[in-house]
Amino acid sequence: MELLEMGFDPFRQFKYSEHSQIGKYNVCRCIDEYLDFARTPLKPNTYKVYEDRLHLFKRNLLDEGIDHKRLDQVSKDNIFDFVTSYKANRGWENKTYNHYLQPL
Repeated sequence: MELLEMGFDPFRQFKYSEHSQIGKYNVCRCIDEYLDFARTPLKPNTYKVYEDRLHLFKRNLLDEGIDHKRLDQVSKDNIFDFVTSYKANRGWENKTYNHYLQPL
């Protein structure tokens, strides 16, 4: 009955703590782990593109002071702020903008 009233909450069900394994889910660490994983299955040129774009996003997170966020705390707004800012400041075309959204 409680699930129907409150909705399903996996954090409560699995006793997720705000501070449990906080480093494991840090967005910058997740980017690094993904790039380590992707190095083998991706072709070298594809990997290089993902690596460059994800490192640029990571630098943006550091510059904005939100590099400490857990992966589930990074919002669509954080991502769109990044690509919109870079589009304006670097004169990106829509195609480039979309290409940066792809790996994020």
